[in-house]
Amino acid sequence: MYRALLISNLDETLWIFSPIPPFYLVPWMRFVFGREHKLVPFWGGWKASPSKTPQPVVADVTGGSITLVLKEPLDTGGLAIAQYNIFILQNDSFLKWTNAVASSASENTTISVTRDIEGAPLLPETSYTLKVLALQVDVSCDTLAEDGLESDEVTIITEKAAIPAPPPIPVLLQLSGCTALVTATPPDDFGGAGATGMTIGVFMSTGILRESFAVTLDPGVITVRNLLAHTRFLVKASLSTTIGSTEFGEALAFTTEDPSLPGKLAQLSYTNVGPSSVQVQWEEPENTGGGIISGYLIYERVIEANATRKLVYNSSDDSSTTSFLVGDLLAETLYIFSVLPVNQYGILGMDSENVVSITTSAAEAPSSPTNLEQSQVDGGYFDVSFSEPSETVVPQQPPPPELISATGGALYVTVVAPTDCGGSDLSSYVLNIARRTGGSLVYRQYASGPIQSSPYDKQLVNVSIYGLLSKSEYFITVSVENGQGWSQQSDGKAYSTSGPTPVRGMNPPKVALEDPGEITLAWDTPLDSGGLSIVGYMVQARYQLADGSWSPSKIVYDDRSSLVQTALITNIRPNTQYGFSVTAYNFRTQPLRSYLVNGSVEGAELQSLATSREKVD
Repeated sequence: MYRALLISNLDETLWIFSPIPPFYLVPWMRFVFGREHKLVPFWGGWKASPSKTPQPVVADVTGGSITLVLKEPLDTGGLAIAQYNIFILQNDSFLKWTNAVASSASENTTISVTRDIEGAPLLPETSYTLKVLALQVDVSCDTLAEDGLESDEVTIITEKAAIPAPPPIPVLLQLSGCTALVTATPPDDFGGAGATGMTIGVFMSTGILRESFAVTLDPGVITVRNLLAHTRFLVKASLSTTIGSTEFGEALAFTTEDPSLPGKLAQLSYTNVGPSSVQVQWEEPENTGGGIISGYLIYERVIEANATRKLVYNSSDDSSTTSFLVGDLLAETLYIFSVLPVNQYGILGMDSENVVSITTSAAEAPSSPTNLEQSQVDGGYFDVSFSEPSETVVPQQPPPPELISATGGALYVTVVAPTDCGGSDLSSYVLNIARRTGGSLVYRQYASGPIQSSPYDKQLVNVSIYGLLSKSEYFITVSVENGQGWSQQSDGKAYSTSGPTPVRGMNPPKVALEDPGEITLAWDTPLDSGGLSIVGYMVQARYQLADGSWSPSKIVYDDRSSLVQTALITNIRPNTQYGFSVTAYNFRTQPLRSYLVNGSVEGAELQSLATSREKVD
């Protein structure tokens, strides 16, 4: 039962009770009582429940989201519909899943659901059965009753997993000098894929990527530091999933301010302490104050009365050197060394933040002089000449290896000798490569024998590192050895392989066995699989015609699901020259063919020759 209040212009009031909603009485009341009367509906006391909620309309479905259009009941019960509760079928009963606030601008309300009842992302290719219940103002219902006012159930099957849309635009939390604090959130819809994290990309205003780094799905505050001063930057986010990564999303734009002091060195220590020398070593600060670190200054001060600070190393334009051998020290004396980073704007780091104290060891007898020579000058006298004792030490810490190029399954790097090789020839080096994600050793190369006399200012050797995974980051360090021992391991540097590439480094096939009318070929696994697994091989053959030309190539073996590395070639013509080539396949692509040329490779396009014997009956 509904009730309404009739107010006339004569200040008369009249309560009207009716089973019909007051809105439908307005035309009748005006006809009966005149247009000067006003009908005011009240929702209190007696009221009715809404009629049955219509079945929701499925507007869109992806691998990780369901979009529904919810409709008002035909009879709202005299009160506005305030919200819709959505129930999901779990273990033969419907449980409250989520709710949507009713639209105030339309009879239809749209909601997109991306999480299940436990809060986990929706699964791809999964069935979800739902019911919807419309609720009036100030009415709640978390459990379905038996009055049947909820909608009929609807069953929805999510799509196959696909790479979703990129994350929304990052948010700038704070900008200070050349450092920005930002945060990023993943998209609501993962597309049914398993989300593993996000990548933050920092771009120049021209669109050039300056740097990128991985963060978790809930990264909190992200620090973007060491930017150029008074420069406009763009920060974007990309979602990484188990089936691939999204493109970078919309950009957050900001302009940096004035540069500041470089921060504290990431590491400052010393080694090889002697009576008159010590090796000081350091690592670049995390915060450069803006731009890059261009070099370092080292100040020395002995702890004694009236001692002054002395500059012993000035390399403000060379940031590659992160170790220095300080000499001419006094034995058993306390020294303080300050290593000050200099950024590209010429701003020095703070002296008090980058200090190390060192006490030299006790005095030792010097080594024997070298190049001792003598000659008689006159009766009873000799002229003696000699060189100062050698102070050969271990090599200085070498710089990190430099990347030449990268493929899907290999990195090509240059190993560079340190500026100071310790006063003697380098004899060997060790290269260590580890996954950036785990840190376990996956590659170790050792080279022995004299490499280059000291001093040395050129590359040692170019190294090819095979057997790597595509789109993976590797951490590479190197150490070198001379006659006194091994240097400290270089600072690590991270390099990434590219996406899957064609197979490379395929050695030529060999004739393993030759019988009348048959040849058995064998070949090795290619060095660079392109970052994917080798899945099979193909062998092609051709033979030389009587006029000296070659027949067209013909496939004589093709198995792209077997890793067997031999093939029996039959129907070989007697007294005929043959050329054979082997092609290796990975999951996505294939390499240039590898030809057999009398057991040696002389070029990818050079033809191979293998002469069969006559068949003997």
